[in-house]
Amino acid sequence: MKWERLKSSKDILRLFSAGSSHLSHPILMKWELNPKSESPNILFTTAVSAKRIKRAVDRNLIKRRMREAVRIDLKNRPQLTEKLPSEELMVIYIFLGKEPADYREIEKSIKKLHNKLFREISRGG
Repeated sequence: MKWERLKSSKDILRLFSAGSSHLSHPILMKWELNPKSESPNILFTTAVSAKRIKRAVDRNLIKRRMREAVRIDLKNRPQLTEKLPSEELMVIYIFLGKEPADYREIEKSIKKLHNKLFREISRGG
């Protein structure tokens, strides 16, 4: 299993325009399956708006917390990633809060989002 960062600006723009989304406050998750890929990878990135969180130090802290929560949740629950079809899953996590959230709140939100995501994927759409 391979987790990588989503870096392609073309893929990120496609996620914003055509991706499905789920919300668990304070995080919005947009996702899409990429049928062009042969390997079942999970590509993800995080985003925090400078308009909502003014200080770069706080934005970076939130992004680190989100990345760690995603990494740990996917690592500790391999049964979730086994449900993935043979396509590549692209995900962006967008922080919507107006002040930095603690790790537990972010972790709880990520777990809820992953449950929604994998339930929808296993349903077929």
